[in-house]
Amino acid sequence: MAKWGGVPMREIVDLVKPLPEARYVAFYSFAEGSDGGTYYDVHKLEGMRHELSLLAYDMNGEPLTILHGAPLRLRNEIELGFKMVKWIRAIEFVADF
Repeated sequence: MAKWGGVPMREIVDLVKPLPEARYVAFYSFAEGSDGGTYYDVHKLEGMRHELSLLAYDMNGEPLTILHGAPLRLRNEIELGFKMVKWIRAIEFVADF
């Protein structure tokens, strides 16, 4: 079992102070999507405030490897595994998508 380290997403949300109309958080990956564009996934903002949502940069006390999602990876234990975006290059708070 992996022990993930990083910054709780609720701290990121509190720091950013998204506009009131923001309802979702989009995570953009360095990876390519199936259509050839940028891969991304979107999560409800309220889910990012959950204590099990983490912007991870280490695993088991070591920096993330490329295989495990370096430089940053979303860990959101209340979502399905495929929703945990790897290789994050940008995060955007949006009203709709």
